[in-house]
Amino acid sequence: MKPNDLAALLMLILPIIWASSALSDEVPFTYTTNSAAITINRYIGSGGDVVIPGTIDGYPVTTIDNWAFEECTNLTNVVIGSGVTTIRSYAFDGCSGLTEVVIPDNVTTIDNWAFDGCYGLTEVLIPNSVTNIGEGAFVECTGLTNIAVAAANPSYASLGGVLFNKALTTLVQFPGGLAGSYAIPDSVTRIAKGAFWVCTGLTEVAIPDSVSNIGDGPFSVCPSLTNIVVAADNPSYASLDGVLFNKELSTLVQFPGGLVGPHAISNSVTYIGVAAFDECTGLTEVVIPDSVVTIGEAAFGGCTGLTEVVIGSDVTTIGEGAFYECTGLMEMVIPDSVTTIGEGAFYECSGLTNVVIPDSVISIGEEAFYGCTGLANVVIPDSVNSIGRRAFNGCEGLGNVVIGSGVTSIGDRILQGCTSLTNVVIGSSVTTISEGAFNECTSL
Repeated sequence: MKPNDLAALLMLILPIIWASSALSDEVPFTYTTNSAAITINRYIGSGGDVVIPGTIDGYPVTTIDNWAFEECTNLTNVVIGSGVTTIRSYAFDGCSGLTEVVIPDNVTTIDNWAFDGCYGLTEVLIPNSVTNIGEGAFVECTGLTNIAVAAANPSYASLGGVLFNKALTTLVQFPGGLAGSYAIPDSVTRIAKGAFWVCTGLTEVAIPDSVSNIGDGPFSVCPSLTNIVVAADNPSYASLDGVLFNKELSTLVQFPGGLVGPHAISNSVTYIGVAAFDECTGLTEVVIPDSVVTIGEAAFGGCTGLTEVVIGSDVTTIGEGAFYECTGLMEMVIPDSVTTIGEGAFYECSGLTNVVIPDSVISIGEEAFYGCTGLANVVIPDSVNSIGRRAFNGCEGLGNVVIGSGVTSIGDRILQGCTSLTNVVIGSSVTTISEGAFNECTSL
């Protein structure tokens, strides 16, 4: 291509697509223009009351981008311009000071987690135009007590401040600020993912016969919830002592976050579901029976009061983030049946001082023991052939590590920041040591 041809091409492209870092006293946003429509990429103002204009530079503002207002904690009120049609994922994530948002009757999509963590919101009005609301759009809005929907909206409806699809068959979002017990209507067949997450005042839930589809960790981080009751004739789910299971009692779906003390999981359970005990901070001890094969993703994540775990002899997989931030755990004996320790399985278990990794383990995932500052010694057996990057990163108390002969590659920053590390024994099969494997190991 000749230089003149390139210049001509740029002259055609630049009016169509460009990014602007606008001056904050004129337009407090960075934005992108594409096909004569503007997307707000990032708010750069000082907070307070904000009006998102209908046009900028003569072009209509149609989209608020992913994370555009993320963590803008000084934001108090937002009026969205009449040209906006799409509010993308996490657009207002963590805007904890936001007390009011005006959504115009032109918006069609409010994407996943769009208003996640907007604690100050007390009421939201969904206009007629909205036809698509993503997962957890108003999750962790702990002050929210009413989600109202315009009567003529063709896709959604509100009943008692709770958001449903128009036919009242899917419960889309329960307002995080509603307190007390709640009976799900008999019309509901599905509870959407994130519908009840971080409902801090919820104490009891009654699930009717009609419900046949419940997402992962349905009542996660509900610290006041002490009882989940399922109608006896429900064909898909059951409850036992306030705990939610599938009908066969083989999957533990949700342990109520308000229950405290020790818990022995039923011998019928083979699978502990995703986020089943997530942030059950009052849980102190748990016995996982021999019947359990898999501990699901984030199953016990954030159980800060958990001091003792007994894992049954048939568990093969400790899932991703299974015990993340269980800061009270001091010792973990992993049984000989386990073959996989998932990514971030013991992430920031800062109280963990001793872990026994058996010869059955083949794979240790990325960041599996990241930030386990209390660990003193680790022996990785010969059976392990894969250790993920940053697996022991930030284990400041770690003094000695033995890497078995099954390992061929030491991952990126696997022991970075292990400032007490004085001795490492590397197995004879290692052929690759990745970048920064021993960074900041100042005692080595």
